[in-house]
Amino acid sequence: MMGCRGNLGRRRKLEPLREPAPPSIEGTRRENKKGKKRERERERERKREKRARADRLDRLLWSFVKVNEKEKMSEVEEGRELPQRET
Repeated sequence: MMGCRGNLGRRRKLEPLREPAPPSIEGTRRENKKGKKRERERERERKREKRARADRLDRLLWSFVKVNEKEKMSEVEEGRELPQRET
């Protein structure tokens, strides 16, 4: 068993199983990897901006809801009847 592993190691040293890629391809692989990283970062930034926009809109909406609630409460306190919806 031990002899077999030794042979494989020696064979690999003498005859590489595959030739190493030329430097130009290695360079493009590295660039591709960086491009993917950049694209992922851009995607994260887009999602972050989208979430921030949604939060701002949500806060704006709730500020209107709160104002409307305050107006309704003030009308009730003043004794004015609120129009009731028929259900």
